[in-house]
Amino acid sequence: MEQRLERRPHACDYEAVAYTYGTHFVLPESMLRIALPIGLKFVMRFLFRSAKEHPNECEATRKDIDKRLSAALREWVAA
Repeated sequence: MEQRLERRPHACDYEAVAYTYGTHFVLPESMLRIALPIGLKFVMRFLFRSAKEHPNECEATRKDIDKRLSAALREWVAA
């Protein structure tokens, strides 16, 4: 993705972020809590091996994505 963005002209600001642990389902934690207010950790561990083997790290990944996305949206709205 980063290489593609570098090769093509665009007016977007972006930040490429890589995480050691996470799942293919890396939505913001707050969005997941709305969708699954009860049982989120169980569902994530049931569906994804990484969440089962590294639950705390995967949760930290989701929370960091949530923090970054929320900050970017606040900045975008304020502009």
